[in-house]
Amino acid sequence: MGAYRDYISEDADMQTMIFRYSVLVDVFGARLPNEVKCSQTLSLDVRKKILKEPYSEQNDRLIMLFGMGIIDEETVKNIILFNKSDWLEDAISLENMVRRNEEREIESDNKKLRAIFTVCVNSRKYPEILGVSFEMVERILDSPYVEAVNGFIRSEKGLLSFMCNAGIEFGYYDSDKDLMVLEDSKYIIQAAESAEYDVNSENAPIPFDYFALNCCLDIYGKNYASDFMSYAQENKIPYNDSFKSEYEKYISDVKLCFDIKAYIKKRSICGDTVNYFDYSHNAMSDGKLHSNLEAEANYSALIHIDTDEVYSENELEALALKKYLSSHQPIDKMIIEVYHCKKIKLYIYRDAKFEEFTAENEVLFRKQLFDFDEIWSVIKECSDSGKLLRKGDTIVMSSEFGERIRPEWYIYAENIIADQFGRRKRNMIAATLNELKNAAKKLTKQTPEREAGAALLPDNN
Repeated sequence: MGAYRDYISEDADMQTMIFRYSVLVDVFGARLPNEVKCSQTLSLDVRKKILKEPYSEQNDRLIMLFGMGIIDEETVKNIILFNKSDWLEDAISLENMVRRNEEREIESDNKKLRAIFTVCVNSRKYPEILGVSFEMVERILDSPYVEAVNGFIRSEKGLLSFMCNAGIEFGYYDSDKDLMVLEDSKYIIQAAESAEYDVNSENAPIPFDYFALNCCLDIYGKNYASDFMSYAQENKIPYNDSFKSEYEKYISDVKLCFDIKAYIKKRSICGDTVNYFDYSHNAMSDGKLHSNLEAEANYSALIHIDTDEVYSENELEALALKKYLSSHQPIDKMIIEVYHCKKIKLYIYRDAKFEEFTAENEVLFRKQLFDFDEIWSVIKECSDSGKLLRKGDTIVMSSEFGERIRPEWYIYAENIIADQFGRRKRNMIAATLNELKNAAKKLTKQTPEREAGAALLPDNN
């Protein structure tokens, strides 16, 4: 091979490949057109270092972009010498974008392209940052809330807090060790709250998930975005192309949707205390009494609020109840249960208005006030012994049986007897002691549910 032997080796390094290309150029008598002469050349020091590097298509394309004036020398040096990851796809994407925009001449355009490209390449190099496409980084950097600084994306302080509160990880680049370092979220929040925070600083935190960043930018600043981020965490909604549609679905089907259930008062055994016992439904089956709270279908509804304004939780609930009243007319003393965003509030409709339960009243409503089986066993025994007495329009137990009932429960015993007598009277059925006795025999003792509801007398509807 003569003199060629001094320039060709078995190594596929840059120097050997440049010689091969030079031979091709000479053989074909080729030369660059005058209008596309390289606008810049590598300095001697950088040139020597790169010539010793292995040849690759991605290095080839990057040097091509350098010659075209798109990429600067510092970017070429840092990427070829210090980034051994596979970033060929990013180089091709950059080339394609330049080709599609032939009129791009100004340096600001090239600066933006360099920023996108270096962010993509760094996302390949550091495993802590998931690799992202050229198109996604371009979309991210179009946002006014982020900046690309030295090949990494930094967030302005509002977006930083928004993402950190949603559990997205942030960290820093350690230039001495050439490593990404994860930082504790509390320090990230402190940085975001600092008056000295600067998004363009190298010390600004770096998000470790650009996919999450891209999704957050789709909803950042929109109504109830922070609420949705908490919802997304709880429901493990992934950061992908459907994230924005999940947000929109959340707004319509969760945040602005209220599930309202209504319960009619069926008896007055608990007196002035508003308690589930008086609102639960009873049914006899196989000789056993079954009871539970069942919402009234005709008075229950899903209420959707249509608004572009932001309201507090209380204001939203007030709007929902107002809309509910426009299509439903509650019955006096009806219990209204409002379910919204995994929280339940109770109201009683009284005197043509909704009264919200206090925390104490809600405890009383769900509490078992007495043991029905214990009271009913005494009533049954009293009936069996013939000592249930009629006094005017009421039936009472004799004192010897009344003393066997706990004093604090005696009023409930009286109300149970009166309730059954009143039902029979309303239904034109003779309220005889024998009927009470027969009803008692049909009951079987059950272990009462302390919070969900004890056994109740049949509704007799």
